[in-house]
Amino acid sequence: MRNKRYFLILAGVLIGLAPAEAKTIHVTIEKLSFSPQTIEANVGDVIEWNNKDPMQHSATVKGGWDILLPPGKVTKQMLDSAQTVNYYCRFHPDMVGQLTVKP
Repeated sequence: MRNKRYFLILAGVLIGLAPAEAKTIHVTIEKLSFSPQTIEANVGDVIEWNNKDPMQHSATVKGGWDILLPPGKVTKQMLDSAQTVNYYCRFHPDMVGQLTVKP
């Protein structure tokens, strides 16, 4: 009985150490707006930017990344570092959002 208890505790610890599965976070660009505007994610997650507008947009972080989002296309971005950033469309600066990536 004691060995079984030890095994269950060890299994619980190992499961707690296992990396979480990466998620895909969907962001829609439509009518000159990001939806959702606030994104929470983890390192390793992927954002799928789906531009439904008839014009090109970007997801731009000042001094950081700049992703072009062609009209009618989906663009993927792997999140590789923990950070909180404000992003915007460099073609339409009133389009804004915030991304928080946790370790």
